Amino acid sequence: IIGNSILVDELNVFDGTYLWGSPPYPLPAKEKVQSFIYWDNSSDIADDISVYDVYGFRIEGNERISIDKQELNSGILKWDCSTVLSGVYLIYIKHGTKTWTLKVMVNR
Repeated sequence: IIGNSILVDELNVFDGTYLWGSPPYPLPAKEKVQSFIYWDNSSDIADDISVYDVYGFRIEGNERISIDKQELNSGILKWDCSTVLSGVYLIYIKHGTKTWTLKVMVNR
């Protein structure tokens, strides 16, 4: 307490959930795009994965997205983008309390 003010430090609580990924490649994509992803090993990675266009419309869910596990807490995310038009897309991944958005450009 300083004078009549109370100083409070923000407390960051780590809940043990993490999600990280490398930049997508190739960019721009033509047929498929992939990214290395890493997560904590407390649960499976495929909680919720969807693809959106830049206008916020959901293009697809898990239909053309796969995660090839390399180890217990890492893998390669692959999206078959061969059926979408040229443009910018966002792959939204939710894992536990964490979310990650992968920005992808498709050019035919």
